[in-house]
Amino acid sequence: LFPHKAWKNSVIDGLAVIIVIRYIDSRNSITLTLNFDKEASVTQTRLFTITGWLLNAAMIVCAFGGVILGFVLVIATVMGTGLWTPPEVVKQLEGVRAGYVMMIVGLACLAGMILLALAILVFRAIQQIVGSAISGDPFVVENADRLSRIGWLVVAIYGVQFAMGVAMGVLVPPQLKDNLKFGGFGLDFSPLGLLAILLVFVLAQIFRHGSEMRAELEGTV
Repeated sequence: LFPHKAWKNSVIDGLAVIIVIRYIDSRNSITLTLNFDKEASVTQTRLFTITGWLLNAAMIVCAFGGVILGFVLVIATVMGTGLWTPPEVVKQLEGVRAGYVMMIVGLACLAGMILLALAILVFRAIQQIVGSAISGDPFVVENADRLSRIGWLVVAIYGVQFAMGVAMGVLVPPQLKDNLKFGGFGLDFSPLGLLAILLVFVLAQIFRHGSEMRAELEGTV
C-alpha cells in the first residue's frame, strides 16, 4: 500500500498522534466534567452551610428575644402586684389601674414568647430538611412530615397574631390606645402569606408522593 517505508512510518506516526490527541481530549473532557461536578458539589455545600448558619443565627435571635420578653413579663408582674411601680408609669396610665395595664402587657409578652417559640420550631424543621439534603437524601417521608409541620406552625403563628390583635382591640382602654401599642399583633393577613402556607403543604405532598414512588421502585427492583 505504501510505496516507501518512510510514508508508512509517517502515516502510522500520524495515526498515533491522532489517537493520542483524541485520548488526551477525552481525558480532558472527563477531567473537566469531574471538575464541574466537584465545583457544583462545593457550591451546594457552601450554600447549605451558609443556610445552616443563618438558621442557627435566627434561632439564637429568637431565643434571645424570648429571654427579653420573659424579663419584661417578670417586671410587669411585679408592677402589676403593686410591689413596685415608678411614678412616671403611674402618670401615663391616665387613671387606669396599674394591675390591669400590666396584665395586658404580660399577656402581650406571653404571646410574643409563644410566637418566638413557634418560629424556632419552624427554623429547626428547615434545618433538619437542609441536613437531609446535605446527606444526599432529601426526598424522604420525614421531610414531608417536617414540611407539613412547618405549614401548621405558620398557621399557628397567624392564629396567635390574629387572636392577640382581637384581644388587644378589646382589652386596651380607649385613653391608652396611643400610649399602649404592640407591634406584630393585628388582623392583617397577606395573600402572599396564604399562598406561602399553601405552597408548603403542596411541597409536603410532593415529597411524600416522591418518597412513596421511590419505595415502590426499590421494592420492585
